[in-house]
Amino acid sequence: MRARQMREGRVTVLRPVRSLSGSWTRVVPQTGASAEVALVDSQPGLTASVSVDGVVVATLRSPTRADPWVEVTLEDTDPPIAVVRVALPGRRQRSLLFADGVCVDDGLTLAEWRARRPGPIDDFEENIGASSWFGLPGAMAIGVAGFAGVISRGVGLTIILAAFGFLGLCFAWGLCVGRLVTWLTTKRSWPTGARSTLLVAVALGIPLLAFAMFQQLSVGHL
Repeated sequence: MRARQMREGRVTVLRPVRSLSGSWTRVVPQTGASAEVALVDSQPGLTASVSVDGVVVATLRSPTRADPWVEVTLEDTDPPIAVVRVALPGRRQRSLLFADGVCVDDGLTLAEWRARRPGPIDDFEENIGASSWFGLPGAMAIGVAGFAGVISRGVGLTIILAAFGFLGLCFAWGLCVGRLVTWLTTKRSWPTGARSTLLVAVALGIPLLAFAMFQQLSVGHL
């Protein structure tokens, strides 16, 4: 495989022109010699293997949002070499190499990276809390749906006023649901299933009840 070689301080980086995501090979100075450290996604999205001079010495699992920091210090390295895989916002991952406690990519120390590493989040936060639909976009969609549902009943001043009133109510309700999601993300001690059930019950149950009451009132005035 054709490779491009460059130097970053005292570390030589061998970057394959075409490689698996996150894979790299670097030559790191050691006492009296040097070591070729390579990280390869042996099972993309699951594990990556770390080798020194062609010998696999460690396997790192893929970081998750619930456990975003995976770190290993390679044995028999002097100065010490550490490899880290970290999950970043936006479902991105990054693999870092630290030679003698300093990251060869950005010059930050291992302690600095540990201090800035992302905190863990649970399934509710990842799958629901991070969704943009539980906020302004969702509120707008609910408002437009409510407006369309009322205006479809006909044309007239009363209908138009009712449609705009329903638009405002639905929009406000969408924002309230967004606030509920934000609040539920802070309740990590609650099971994910319980929080999801509560969200569905409140987000859908109350509007359905209100719609049923509106239908009854409409029928009563016909």
